Amino acid sequence: MGHYIQGAYGDFFMGYIPAAGFYVRNDTLYQAGRIDGTLKGGFVYAKLNVSSFLNLTKLSYMFDVPAMNGFLGVGAGVPVLINLHVSGNASLRLPILTKSIEGSGNRGGLSDIFVMPVIAGWNFGECHLVAMPIVFLPTGYYNSSKLTNLGMNYTSFDGNVAFTWLSKSKVELSINAGYMINTENPSTHYLSGSLLHVDWTAAYHLPRDSPWALPVI
Repeated sequence: MGHYIQGAYGDFFMGYIPAAGFYVRNDTLYQAGRIDGTLKGGFVYAKLNVSSFLNLTKLSYMFDVPAMNGFLGVGAGVPVLINLHVSGNASLRLPILTKSIEGSGNRGGLSDIFVMPVIAGWNFGECHLVAMPIVFLPTGYYNSSKLTNLGMNYTSFDGNVAFTWLSKSKVELSINAGYMINTENPSTHYLSGSLLHVDWTAAYHLPRDSPWALPVI
């Protein structure tokens, strides 16, 4: 568990900003997984089944900056868990005692909002580059005695660089790489380790006159 969500950092055109302006993107993600007897840093043991529906809205505004021959902007993301289902048990070994949580439950609501204080992008012919640090804020519901938590209860700092190569023949290769640093959870005094994550896409975009292409409205 963490602020990095697989697949939420984009799919097509990860490093491509076409023009200055206001952008809105909305994704709905379904994820399911199982943590079975996992040892985390020598402290946390878990046997959990987790599934979630997450709706993620990203907002950004980009300015055309001639001085840097590119774009400069700001952005934010609002994740809302439509439903989070957790069942199983987890144990946390504290300096004095071991705390166990067992059961199952469902919960929905606002998760941890993130902000992108700076978004910088450049287009170099077929190559496109975007750099954007992301800060995740502990805005989601959290209770160390509950299995169903909507947030992590700590702040994370994620440095991201995205690159897209889009050829004239409509072949695309996009990659987003980031390094996430977490702060300590004040409720459990647990510090999660840093995380290196990579998302990538390889695609071929059909011409507009192709019978298989979607109509452009």
